Amino acid sequence: MASGCGRKQASEWNEFTEFGTKVKCKHCETVVSKRAVRIKEHLKKCKRNIASRTIEETDIAEIEPPTKVPRVEECNNDCAEVPSSSKEQKQKSIFSYGVVTTASQKQNLDKSVARFFYANNIAFNVSSNVEFKKMVEDLRPGYVPPNRHQLSGKLLDEACDDIENCLKKELVDEAALTLILDGWSSVKNDPIFACSIHTGVKSYLFKAMDCGSEKKTAEFCANFAKETLEEVEIKYNKKVFAICTDNENKMTAMGNQIQETHQSLLIYGCSAHMLNLCVKDIIPNSLIKHVLEVQKYFRNKHNAHGWLKEKNGLMPQIPNDTRWNSQDECLRTFIINFHKYNEIRLEHLDEFDQQIGSILTNVGIYTQVVYLRKQLEIISKAINELQSDNATLSKAVET
Repeated sequence: MASGCGRKQASEWNEFTEFGTKVKCKHCETVVSKRAVRIKEHLKKCKRNIASRTIEETDIAEIEPPTKVPRVEECNNDCAEVPSSSKEQKQKSIFSYGVVTTASQKQNLDKSVARFFYANNIAFNVSSNVEFKKMVEDLRPGYVPPNRHQLSGKLLDEACDDIENCLKKELVDEAALTLILDGWSSVKNDPIFACSIHTGVKSYLFKAMDCGSEKKTAEFCANFAKETLEEVEIKYNKKVFAICTDNENKMTAMGNQIQETHQSLLIYGCSAHMLNLCVKDIIPNSLIKHVLEVQKYFRNKHNAHGWLKEKNGLMPQIPNDTRWNSQDECLRTFIINFHKYNEIRLEHLDEFDQQIGSILTNVGIYTQVVYLRKQLEIISKAINELQSDNATLSKAVET
C-alpha cells in the first residue's frame, strides 16, 4: 500500500487476530464479529485487557475494520490508482423467502373459496380432501383454506348477507317486480316449493322451503304466495305487479285464490309450459310408443348401447314432462340414428331383439316420425323463444 493512502488503522486491532469475517482476542481468545462496535464492547468486558491498558472512548470511536483496498476519495495525488470497494449488500428480510398472507387477504381468499363451493353445489367435506389442500398449497403456500365447519357456518352467513345487499342495490331502480312460483320433488322425494323475483331483465331466487309433511295443495301454495308478497314489499319496498306459475291444475286454482284478495295482480301461466303441453296432445300415442321402445332399447340395454357408441350415434333421448322440447329431441335423435339402428340390427341378428327389429323394418313408422317432426317444428321454435332469458309477456302473446 502506498504511504499516506487510506485511513490509519486504530491500535486496538493489534489486540485481535483476524481470520475471515471474525477476530479473536489475544488476551481471552474470545471470538467476536469484525465490527468496531463488537470490539468496543468486548474490550470493555475483557478483564485481562482492562488490567493491561485503559481504552479511551475517543480511540474506540475511531476503530474501523482494516481494509486492503484504500478509499480512493481519501488518497492524495501521489497515491496510485486503486479500484473502489463494492457496497455492502443489505440483508434480505425473511418475508422475501415466502408468500405472506395477511388477515385481510385470508378473509378475502376464504370468501372466494366459499363462493366456489356454493356456486357449484360442492359438498363441504371436499375441503378436507388431500388433493384439494395440495392444490391450494401450490397456488398459495402457507394459506390454509376453510374447513367444512367454516363453510357451513360463518362463511355461508356472510355470503348470504353479501348477496342480499347486492340484491337491494340492484332493485333500487326497478319500478315493479314479478314473482315466479313453482314446486317439485327432490331426488329423495322431498316436496320443495320455491319463489324467484324477476325484474324483467334478470331473475333472483328469493326463497325455497321444504314442505315437510304439508301437502302442496292449492291453499298451501296460495298462502305461501301471499306471505312472499308481503316479505318482498317489506324487505325491498317494491310492489309486485304479476305472478307467473305453470299451468298445472293445482297452480291454476292457487292463482284463483290469490286473485280474490289481490285483484290488481296480473296472474298468468307459463307460456312455454302451455306449448309443451300442446306438443304432448299433438303427438299420437300409437306412434310415439314404438319410438320409445326403440329409444329405451338402445339407451338402457348395455350391448345395444355399446353398439350404438361404436357407430358414433347420438344418445337416444326420452321425453320428460319437465324438460321443454324433450319430445322433439326424442324424434330428432330417432331420425338421425335410424339408419345406424338398422346397421346394428343386420350386424347382430342373433343377439338383436326381434320386437325392436320389427319396428325398425317398418318404413311407415319412420316416415310418420319424419312428417310429425316437421309439424312440431314451429312449436319447438316458439318454445325456445319463450324460454329464453329475454322473453317478455308481450313477446309471449305475439308468439
